[in-house]
Amino acid sequence: MGLTALHHAAGNGKEESVKLLLEQNADPNAETEDGITPLLGAMAAGSLRCVQLLVNAGARANVSVRGATPLHIAAFTGSPEMIKTLLEAGADPDEGDVEGLKPVQVAASMGNRVAVALLFPVTSPIQGVPEWSVDGLIKHMKAQEKARIESNKAKGNRSLCWIHATVQALADAKACREVRPDWFREGAALRLVLKFEDAETSK
Repeated sequence: MGLTALHHAAGNGKEESVKLLLEQNADPNAETEDGITPLLGAMAAGSLRCVQLLVNAGARANVSVRGATPLHIAAFTGSPEMIKTLLEAGADPDEGDVEGLKPVQVAASMGNRVAVALLFPVTSPIQGVPEWSVDGLIKHMKAQEKARIESNKAKGNRSLCWIHATVQALADAKACREVRPDWFREGAALRLVLKFEDAETSK
């Protein structure tokens, strides 16, 4: 399936259009050939209201793009309201990304205590974390990230690189949406499927 009117409306943060299309039975889970859904478009636009409208209409909160779910992305960007909305919509806080990191670990790696505090109570204890607490997890993940950087092991940073590439692609899509009507497919969608090596090279 190609881009739908709902993709365009959500990707442009057009709340009223999203609402109207959903009332006309537009599919909130429609995917492009690249696996992009209206929910990801709404996140690209940074529109909490569009996200809420979509999940209330049945949009799948656990859709994955190269291993990163909407909750991983919300944890990376640190948006409390997005995190709350996705959790209420059934997003799985124990879902791992391509490297097995849960959303709370992503938030902890970014040092976002508010996001960690929201995700921590609903996340199952993670093996290997010596002190299972909000601050203990942040300390543990920060230490891991430091060790990875010092050892220069690309594999250790792969998860956050994937998420960073995804978030950057969504941000680029938002910036481009007023310029050309096919912004989503040619901008975000293609970049979302970049291989890790390409994302790593572009850093």
